[in-house]
Amino acid sequence: MDKGIANRLALHKVWVDSQGERGTQLSLEDADFTQASLPAQVLTDAELPGARFTESTLTKADFFGANLASASFDRADLSGAQLGKANLDYASLKKAVLKKAQAIKASFCEADLEGSDLTGADLRRAQFLEANLESCILRDVQLEGALLNGARVRGVDLRGAQGLSSLQVTWLNLGSGEAPVRIEGAALKQWLTKAASKAP
Repeated sequence: MDKGIANRLALHKVWVDSQGERGTQLSLEDADFTQASLPAQVLTDAELPGARFTESTLTKADFFGANLASASFDRADLSGAQLGKANLDYASLKKAVLKKAQAIKASFCEADLEGSDLTGADLRRAQFLEANLESCILRDVQLEGALLNGARVRGVDLRGAQGLSSLQVTWLNLGSGEAPVRIEGAALKQWLTKAASKAP
């Protein structure tokens, strides 16, 4: 990460802390943060569409309300990160770690989270419309009011997930993108109940 971006990150924190009275809001398209170490970085309301955070350390970073559409977080560590109301539509988070992330009302529409670990994350009212959740670990997550219509859930681990009865979902895809297997109605409810059971 070059010095120019580091300076802009500092100015953005001033902008957030002063509620816009000082500093400058961070607005960068396709910025490269690959393998950056930014624990607890303040990126509230940042405009970072298409940014690359591949393999970056972002533990407890604050992305509240940020625009991260089409960004890449593949293999990044977002443990404990604040993602509330963030826009992650079309983003790639393959094999990312989001343990205990706070993602209330975040949008992951058509995002790719294959193989990611969201253990203990707060996903209440988050949107996963047609997102790829294949092989995701969603143990003990909170899903009250979350939207999952059309999400791909083959191999997902939902043991201990809470709020499944209030999900906004009429169907899920148990197959792949190329060969979808649609499940809905009573079969969907039965599948969710079984998937959330902690029994082996």
